[in-house]
Amino acid sequence: MSDPIRNFQLQLFSGRSKKGECVFEKSSNSNNWQDYIDLKVPGFSGSVSVSLASAWHTVINEQLDSYSGLVTGYETIVKFGNTHQLKENYTVKISVNYG
Repeated sequence: MSDPIRNFQLQLFSGRSKKGECVFEKSSNSNNWQDYIDLKVPGFSGSVSVSLASAWHTVINEQLDSYSGLVTGYETIVKFGNTHQLKENYTVKISVNYG
């Protein structure tokens, strides 16, 4: 079975709305959406890991043309010898064309 997605646009915004700063954006005229399931975006002292697996799962299983939802990013930092995990909220927006 061929991949159902012909092209897509992906945007990741800081915070709980699309009014936040766009921290990641990708448009693709190919079906390489699998390359954007797990993202790394700039964080407090390194990078924040954001999984979009559930968002992509919803888009594909429900054959949605567009999707917007909340995701959580995680960053591990070491401060004064102690390890801490920071959580950041993001809003993901995905638009796809099938073909």
